[in-house]
Amino acid sequence: MLTYQISGPLSEPEGNDPVDPFDIHYMGANSRHLAHELIVAAFKKSGLTKAEVAKRLGWKDRSRISKLLNVPANITVETLGELLFVIDGSEPNYSQNWPCRAQHGNGGHPEWLKVPGATTTTSTSPAKVFYSQEAKAKITRTSEAAL
Repeated sequence: MLTYQISGPLSEPEGNDPVDPFDIHYMGANSRHLAHELIVAAFKKSGLTKAEVAKRLGWKDRSRISKLLNVPANITVETLGELLFVIDGSEPNYSQNWPCRAQHGNGGHPEWLKVPGATTTTSTSPAKVFYSQEAKAKITRTSEAAL
């Protein structure tokens, strides 16, 4: 029985194999969510009204702003940049992150689980273990057989 959470369904792309469509769509949705969070945070911090943001953009109807603030939309990077700039004069900061390589957790194990002579590292985020597709399949088969 596992006493820790197996990582999410993401598997890092390798070789020339097609990437799982779920992974592709997940990353697209996650990017859309992050852009939406940037816009909403800037808007809330600014103290502006939707009508004021629409006016700064030269839009006659504030309903477009409402749509962008209410739901993570599939906006262009141009729209993201324009919105942030008119809201508070900022621009998006682009960087890469490798979620499948991230080391999560305190890196340690309970004392009773430690291997003599082994060393552990510490960090501040929750533990996550990443498995290959073959390992995930084996775990699934083993779990199903136990039922």
